Amino acid sequence: MKSSVPETALELVAVSRSFGRNEAVKDVSLAVMPGEIVCLVGHSGCGKSSLLRIISGIDRQDRGVVRLRGREVAGPDVFVEPELRNIGFMFQDYALFPHLNVEENLRFGLRGMARKEMDQRVAMILDLVGLGALTGRYPHMLSGGEQQRVALARALAPEPDLLLMDEPFSNLDRGLREKLRHDTLSLLKSLGTTVVMVTHDPEEALSAGNKVVLMRAGAVVQSGSAYDIYDRPASAYAADFFTAFNKLPGTVRHGRIETPIGAFATALPEGSSATAYIRPHEIALEADANGAGTIRERLMMGEIEQLTVEVPGLAEPLRVRLMQRPPLDVARVAIRVRNEAVLSFPRD
Repeated sequence: MKSSVPETALELVAVSRSFGRNEAVKDVSLAVMPGEIVCLVGHSGCGKSSLLRIISGIDRQDRGVVRLRGREVAGPDVFVEPELRNIGFMFQDYALFPHLNVEENLRFGLRGMARKEMDQRVAMILDLVGLGALTGRYPHMLSGGEQQRVALARALAPEPDLLLMDEPFSNLDRGLREKLRHDTLSLLKSLGTTVVMVTHDPEEALSAGNKVVLMRAGAVVQSGSAYDIYDRPASAYAADFFTAFNKLPGTVRHGRIETPIGAFATALPEGSSATAYIRPHEIALEADANGAGTIRERLMMGEIEQLTVEVPGLAEPLRVRLMQRPPLDVARVAIRVRNEAVLSFPRD
């Protein structure tokens, strides 16, 4: 009887890789389903790119197993060469061949295909990425965005089972980066392409993937949907990585962490030292001559205003971001925070 469990596009089981004493990848297990876009995110040196190289076959793990569509391609007694894994790889610097024009760059990865089929495939892919008019141009004649699209087209041309992308938008200006990211990911989703993308940008990771995998020092810290990992970070590190917080030290009493701006529910042990984490936009201010907070600085940031609010008992002032600006003559404010908006973690 055929199993009803869907086949994974990619499966990593306890994968590890060391370079001398440096453990670049530590016991990483991960499953990627067909059509998923998974973002590996973390600070430089956390092991993201090393993991991508292991998946592609450019590098070989010391321990663990790599499977593609249920087939083992790297393990204790198995190693399938990169060119036999049917994986597309899009590098950070695009790695286009400078002596080949756009069409020739695409044809390079299709060698062995019948000429007529190759012509049809190249024309279709160039049309998909909007480069049909640039087929005769060489890489130095293209803008950064055009080079990025050529690199994407070349990676997609052989119809890979899995597309690996290593910081694919990092070399572009911010405005262009956001547009190309949106256009590229929309195309990949429409094609049903399975993607593992490396990025160090928290915003990019949250907005791009079906699944976000946060790494630190070679290990997976937390994985889940963007909403899971942002709303319910499993550690202070995960919370800090994705957004800025006000951090208020306190002590746990009767199931609540007591701070200078209020007491908030927590599951941390009674009597323990803890830190309440509060995002700047989760704080509400009300004009109150007897309020605990004093506005010390206001910074206009377009559609929002950032305020620095001093509170007795806090070593650091609160950072508050508001859509509705308090009147300029307001200095003293009462501070309101929803209990469910407060995260709490043990204090080191």
